[in-house]
Amino acid sequence: MDMDREWAVRTDRLGRQYGDGVWGVQDVSIELKFGSIVALLGANGAGKSTLIHLLCGALKPTTGSILENPRSAGVRIGWCSQRLSLDWYLTVNDNVLLGARLAGLDRAQSQQKTNEMLEFVGLREYASSFADLLSGGQQQRI
Repeated sequence: MDMDREWAVRTDRLGRQYGDGVWGVQDVSIELKFGSIVALLGANGAGKSTLIHLLCGALKPTTGSILENPRSAGVRIGWCSQRLSLDWYLTVNDNVLLGARLAGLDRAQSQQKTNEMLEFVGLREYASSFADLLSGGQQQRI
Protein backbone atom coordinates (compact mmCIF):
# COMPACT_ATOMS: atom_id res chain seq x y z
CA MET A 1 0.00 0.00 0.00
CA ASP A 2 1.17 3.52 -0.80
CA MET A 3 2.15 4.99 2.61
CA ASP A 4 1.31 8.51 1.39
CA ARG A 5 -2.36 7.48 1.31
CA GLU A 6 -2.29 5.33 4.46
CA TRP A 7 -3.19 6.68 7.90
CA ALA A 8 -0.42 7.23 10.45
CA VAL A 9 -2.52 8.34 13.44
CA ARG A 10 -6.23 8.00 14.00
CA THR A 11 -8.46 9.15 16.85
CA ASP A 12 -11.80 7.65 17.77
CA ARG A 13 -14.25 9.76 19.80
CA LEU A 14 -11.35 11.45 21.60
CA GLY A 15 -12.18 13.71 24.51
CA ARG A 16 -10.52 15.51 27.38
CA GLN A 17 -12.40 16.84 30.38
CA TYR A 18 -10.60 19.07 32.85
CA GLY A 19 -10.98 18.96 36.63
CA ASP A 20 -13.49 21.80 36.63
CA GLY A 21 -15.83 19.77 34.41
CA VAL A 22 -15.10 21.75 31.25
CA TRP A 23 -14.43 19.73 28.11
CA GLY A 24 -11.31 20.84 26.20
CA VAL A 25 -12.30 18.64 23.24
CA GLN A 26 -15.08 16.13 22.91
CA ASP A 27 -15.90 13.38 20.42
CA VAL A 28 -13.03 14.09 17.98
CA SER A 29 -12.46 11.45 15.31
CA ILE A 30 -9.74 12.27 12.78
CA GLU A 31 -7.29 10.45 10.57
CA LEU A 32 -3.83 11.84 9.80
CA LYS A 33 -2.10 10.41 6.76
CA PHE A 34 1.60 9.70 6.36
CA GLY A 35 3.38 12.68 4.83
CA SER A 36 0.49 15.06 5.39
CA ILE A 37 0.62 18.60 6.68
CA VAL A 38 -2.42 19.57 8.70
CA ALA A 39 -3.61 23.04 9.69
CA LEU A 40 -5.70 23.23 12.83
CA LEU A 41 -7.86 26.36 12.88
CA GLY A 42 -10.46 27.56 15.35
CA ALA A 43 -11.55 30.29 17.69
CA ASN A 44 -9.88 30.94 21.04
CA GLY A 45 -10.93 28.21 23.44
CA ALA A 46 -12.03 25.83 20.69
CA GLY A 47 -9.65 23.09 21.91
CA LYS A 48 -6.80 23.32 19.37
CA SER A 49 -4.03 23.18 21.98
CA THR A 50 -5.81 20.46 23.94
CA LEU A 51 -6.06 18.30 20.81
CA ILE A 52 -2.38 18.80 19.98
CA HIS A 53 -1.38 17.99 23.57
CA LEU A 54 -3.46 14.80 23.42
CA LEU A 55 -1.91 13.73 20.12
CA CYS A 56 1.60 14.36 21.44
CA GLY A 57 0.97 12.45 24.65
CA ALA A 58 1.34 15.48 26.91
CA LEU A 59 -2.26 14.94 28.11
CA LYS A 60 -4.15 11.70 28.64
CA PRO A 61 -7.60 11.41 27.06
CA THR A 62 -10.68 11.20 29.29
CA THR A 63 -12.62 9.37 26.58
CA GLY A 64 -11.87 7.73 23.27
CA SER A 65 -8.57 6.54 21.90
CA ILE A 66 -5.55 7.46 19.82
CA LEU A 67 -4.34 4.73 17.49
CA GLU A 68 -0.98 4.64 15.76
CA ASN A 69 -0.55 2.63 12.60
CA PRO A 70 1.82 -0.25 13.34
CA ARG A 71 3.79 0.82 10.25
CA SER A 72 4.34 4.28 11.77
CA ALA A 73 7.16 3.17 14.08
CA GLY A 74 9.40 6.15 14.68
CA VAL A 75 6.85 8.67 13.37
CA ARG A 76 5.96 11.18 16.05
CA ILE A 77 3.72 14.17 16.39
CA GLY A 78 5.34 17.13 18.09
CA TRP A 79 4.61 20.70 18.86
CA CYS A 80 6.43 23.87 19.76
CA SER A 81 4.62 25.86 22.40
CA GLN A 82 3.78 29.48 21.66
CA ARG A 83 5.16 30.33 25.10
CA LEU A 84 8.61 29.57 26.42
CA SER A 85 8.42 26.50 28.58
CA LEU A 86 11.81 26.50 30.24
CA ASP A 87 12.80 25.58 33.74
CA TRP A 88 14.69 28.71 34.72
CA TYR A 89 16.51 26.88 37.52
CA LEU A 90 18.05 24.27 35.21
CA THR A 91 21.03 24.57 32.93
CA VAL A 92 20.60 24.63 29.17
CA ASN A 93 21.80 21.01 29.07
CA ASP A 94 19.32 19.89 31.72
CA ASN A 95 16.38 21.64 30.05
CA VAL A 96 17.02 19.78 26.80
CA LEU A 97 17.86 16.54 28.62
CA LEU A 98 14.50 16.69 30.38
CA GLY A 99 12.68 16.57 27.04
CA ALA A 100 14.66 13.52 25.93
CA ARG A 101 13.98 11.73 29.24
CA LEU A 102 10.25 12.52 29.02
CA ALA A 103 10.29 11.06 25.50
CA GLY A 104 11.39 7.75 27.02
CA LEU A 105 15.12 7.67 26.24
CA ASP A 106 17.44 6.25 28.87
CA ARG A 107 20.02 8.49 30.55
CA ALA A 108 22.88 7.73 28.12
CA GLN A 109 20.68 8.08 25.01
CA SER A 110 19.19 11.29 26.41
CA GLN A 111 22.60 12.86 26.96
CA GLN A 112 23.77 11.82 23.49
CA LYS A 113 20.66 13.34 21.85
CA THR A 114 20.99 16.45 24.02
CA ASN A 115 24.59 16.95 22.88
CA GLU A 116 23.55 16.51 19.24
CA MET A 117 20.66 18.96 19.52
CA LEU A 118 22.67 21.61 21.37
CA GLU A 119 25.28 21.40 18.64
CA PHE A 120 22.59 21.56 15.95
CA VAL A 121 21.04 24.76 17.36
CA GLY A 122 24.38 26.38 18.22
CA LEU A 123 24.08 26.24 22.00
CA ARG A 124 26.72 23.63 22.87
CA GLU A 125 29.00 26.26 24.43
CA TYR A 126 26.13 27.32 26.74
CA ALA A 127 25.30 23.81 27.99
CA SER A 128 26.31 24.58 31.60
CA SER A 129 24.70 28.07 31.64
CA PHE A 130 21.36 28.70 33.29
CA ALA A 131 18.51 29.41 30.89
CA ASP A 132 17.66 32.78 32.41
CA LEU A 133 21.11 34.13 31.53
CA LEU A 134 20.65 33.65 27.77
CA SER A 135 19.12 36.01 25.23
CA GLY A 136 15.49 35.61 24.14
CA GLY A 137 16.53 34.03 20.85
CA GLN A 138 18.80 31.54 22.60
CA GLN A 139 16.00 30.66 25.02
CA GLN A 140 13.68 29.93 22.10
CA ARG A 141 16.28 27.55 20.67
CA ILE A 142 16.36 25.63 23.95
